[in-house]
Amino acid sequence: MGISTIFGLFFLIYYGYKVEWTSPLILFAISLFIKGILIAIEVKLFFRIQYIVQYIGFISFIACPILAYRLLVISGLIP
Repeated sequence: MGISTIFGLFFLIYYGYKVEWTSPLILFAISLFIKGILIAIEVKLFFRIQYIVQYIGFISFIACPILAYRLLVISGLIP
């Protein structure tokens, strides 16, 4: 489990505690569905572009902290 997975799980638990428990379950199901689609796209791109996994990893290395900060601001944990 990576740090982002632990962060996501704790956010879902916090969100369920604050709002209601069905909302995080729906968000989790949506994320699994989107993850499946993205894995299928990654497999198709891998056969066309040789180093696509490294490019995607570099982009996510930049995008994940930015999006995590925005999520914390929107949820009200950071004023």
